[in-house]
Amino acid sequence: MHGHGIKHLGETFDVHAGGKDLISPHHENEIAQSEGATGKPFVKYWLHNGFVNINEERCRSPGNFFTIREILDKYDAEIVRLFLLSTHYRSPSIFSRRET
Repeated sequence: MHGHGIKHLGETFDVHAGGKDLISPHHENEIAQSEGATGKPFVKYWLHNGFVNINEERCRSPGNFFTIREILDKYDAEIVRLFLLSTHYRSPSIFSRRET
């Protein structure tokens, strides 16, 4: 059960988000623990996003990631927003950097 979440958001959350890889078993465990402890629905709406892939590889692969700080050092925040909003939230986003 998420004690801090319940403290700040109540026993039922309106929205809970995360990567689609967290559906099973992570989110299923959160549901079971929270609903078992409170007897109330844990979440009203789930938003599971697709992955950001870098050069056709999954971003979470070892050594295949960038921090937000690194991205914002190279790209304007408006460009990053456009990139993230350019695909449906459940679809994968493909990022590749062309060095010039």
